Amino acid sequence: MQGLFPEGTLEQVNQKQTLLRTWLACLLLTSLLLVGELDLQSSAVAEDSPGHGSFPLEAAAKPAIGHIAGIKLSIPHKYLLSGVHYRGEEVWTKSKTAPPPRTFDSEIQDFSLLLRQSTLRPIETEQDWADYRAYGRTAFPRPENRWLTMSFYPDWYTANGGKLKAVRDRYMKDEPHWGPFTSKDEKVFGLNHAVSIKREEEKSFYLDADELFYDDITWNTFISCSNYHRAVQPFDPLSFCRHVFVLEELNVVVELDCTKDDLSRWHEFELAIRKIALSFVVK
Repeated sequence: MQGLFPEGTLEQVNQKQTLLRTWLACLLLTSLLLVGELDLQSSAVAEDSPGHGSFPLEAAAKPAIGHIAGIKLSIPHKYLLSGVHYRGEEVWTKSKTAPPPRTFDSEIQDFSLLLRQSTLRPIETEQDWADYRAYGRTAFPRPENRWLTMSFYPDWYTANGGKLKAVRDRYMKDEPHWGPFTSKDEKVFGLNHAVSIKREEEKSFYLDADELFYDDITWNTFISCSNYHRAVQPFDPLSFCRHVFVLEELNVVVELDCTKDDLSRWHEFELAIRKIALSFVVK
């Protein structure tokens, strides 16, 4: 069965994920979740994207505009994590030429948003900005000062007909570093549950997923979680989850980074993010 990614790119994606493992580990250990200092200075990033580099944002700042599958979008500055990646342009290298003027004919390849975990609202006040900067500078953020990052991928949607069953299947087939997994009888917060038979010390990498949660009716929601213990005192249990869901109205798959403590709010997150994303649609 075709995977989540377009045919011919899955191996490249797996290689990319392997290269990112070390980076992601450092990211989680320091909680540096792309604070304003992130430097994606390429032509692929919206020319007037704020990147949350300062506060307040300019009152006259233009929204990032473009389209996904012909659906016109206008994304306000306050929601954007860094910018918008437009089709056909490089993200990680700075272009020597200025990007072309953006219109609703500009195709969006992906974009990322930032929301406060407790309120599911973007940076709107000077206090929000100060809180976000403080969050990125500590490995132990206050419970009320956690932030969620999420990315929107149209390619993931079109690659597999807008369903996530193939993602679950890859985990259950005992792919390298993934599982094998066994299904549990009881659902968790309305989602099917499967767990890896590997013990923590048997994982090839401590962030390898060892729990899966998914909706086997719609196949619109899939969450993979990694459970591990901090490598230094107090050696307490930690978790990292990758929450993926289908947003059919925009022909995208949304990827949300969270923790297992957020699991009970999975449906709330999806509803809130859907409402926000649909507010970007230009009729």
